[in-house]
Amino acid sequence: MRSFRAVVAGCGLTAIAGAGIALRGVLTPIYSVDFRDAGKLYLQWCDADARIDPAVGARYQALFTDHYPWKDAGIGLMLGAAMAAMIAVVMRRGAARGESWLRTPSGRWLFPLLGLLVIGLTETVAVNGFMTDAYRRYLPVCADSWGIPVTISIDATLIVAPILLLIGTAIALMFGKLPVTLWHWDRGRPVRSWIVTLIFAALMLLVSAAGILSLPTDTSGVSAPVVLAVYLLAATRAALLAPRRAGNDVTLAPAHHAALSMPSSPSLR
Repeated sequence: MRSFRAVVAGCGLTAIAGAGIALRGVLTPIYSVDFRDAGKLYLQWCDADARIDPAVGARYQALFTDHYPWKDAGIGLMLGAAMAAMIAVVMRRGAARGESWLRTPSGRWLFPLLGLLVIGLTETVAVNGFMTDAYRRYLPVCADSWGIPVTISIDATLIVAPILLLIGTAIALMFGKLPVTLWHWDRGRPVRSWIVTLIFAALMLLVSAAGILSLPTDTSGVSAPVVLAVYLLAATRAALLAPRRAGNDVTLAPAHHAALSMPSSPSLR
């Protein structure tokens, strides 16, 4: 399919651009002065009584070049492109001949699982960001351990994840027949279609904006779960507008619809 090849080619070009941007950062020195001189000032950030000196800290932080922003942005673009390509390949492999490959997952239970995957990947990136800050000497040596915010972040995720899982499962129970194309529109209920579409379009814009803003930071790796989250939101919108499920039907491949007319067992999707 031309559209599939175009998407994969776009992902490839984005990854190549990301590699070039990352290389731009790698070739740029970390500091505007000699690394040893910057290291001496870094150690002076904390005085003899292990107190942070804001004036020294400001002077030290001013020594950083755009080495890390370029490097992070490039890595983020590559990871986002890789996730987009992987999603495209999975959708293409799951589509029958003659069907649109831009489609939702075939089972409703996959939606909550993908949501958990998004949460897990995002938390992993966040924890890595705290560790990266310490490794890059963004934090003074006498500052509180980065283990404190890491622990708080993990605890918050463990509390929020089950709540989001319950919400996602409840939403999945309202889905129609799956799979459907991502562009599906319920012509019989236009008002509902507009409301659902506007809500999820706004969510997709917010998530995309967060991913773009994170690119030049040490959390640029969030671009991968952001891409997955955008797909999940688009699929959820389509699934909510999908044709209603009958109580005694099961989703069949298009080639089988005309061949089989006997009653079927309840759908497990």
